[in-house]
Amino acid sequence: MTRRAACSAVLFLTLAPLALTAQVTPPPGWSWHHDVRGVSPDSAGWAFTSMAPGFHLTTTTSGANLFPTDQRIVGRRGAEAKVILFPGTGGGAYGLGVIDLDAPDSWVGVLVRRNGSVAVARVQRGMEQPASWAPAEAVVKPDSNGYATNLLRIAIGTDEVVFLANGKSIGSMPRTSLPNRPAIAFRMGPALNMHVTTFDMITPMAPVPAVKKTP
Repeated sequence: MTRRAACSAVLFLTLAPLALTAQVTPPPGWSWHHDVRGVSPDSAGWAFTSMAPGFHLTTTTSGANLFPTDQRIVGRRGAEAKVILFPGTGGGAYGLGVIDLDAPDSWVGVLVRRNGSVAVARVQRGMEQPASWAPAEAVVKPDSNGYATNLLRIAIGTDEVVFLANGKSIGSMPRTSLPNRPAIAFRMGPALNMHVTTFDMITPMAPVPAVKKTP
C-alpha cells in the first residue's frame, strides 16, 4: 500500500535558484529543517516548492532535511523517490534516510553524489559523517546534457534498513541505528538543483499467516 505525497504547479527547468526568482510555496503536508537555524523556504539561497509533478529543490551554501509531517515510523515502513538532478558543478550529496523527530537536525541514511558515489552516513547540522564513499553502478550519472534521474528507496525492516537505487541495493544499516522517534526524510545537500517527481510512503503487506493444522 502506498501514499503519494504529490504537489501541483509548473515544472521549472532553469538553473536559477527559485527563491530568488519566484514566490516559494512549500508543498502541503511537508516539514523541513534547514542546516542554518531560522532559514525558511522563502529565504534567499534555497527553495522547497510545489511544482507538478512533485516538488522542486535548490540550495546554495547549505542544505536541509525534508520530511512528511506526522509520519513517525512504526513497524516496517519504506519510501521511494524519483529524483531528477539538474546540471551543475555542486558537489553536495542527496539521499533518503531518517530524521530524529526530537532533533530534526540529525539525519541518517544513504547519500548520493553527482559522480555516482554513495555512502551510508550521519548528518548533524549539515556536517556529513560518512562511513566511506564508494562508487555504485546502480546510480545513474549525469548524461551529456548534465541531467541524471534516479529512483531511490529506503526499506525499513524488523532488523535491517536497506537502501536501493533503481532497484539495486547500495547500502544498509541495522535498525538499531535509527533514533527512538524516527521519520523518513529526504536529505538535500548544498549547491544542488533537483526535481522530485514522486515520493511514495510505503507500508509493506503483512506476512501471510501460517496455516493452522486441524487437530
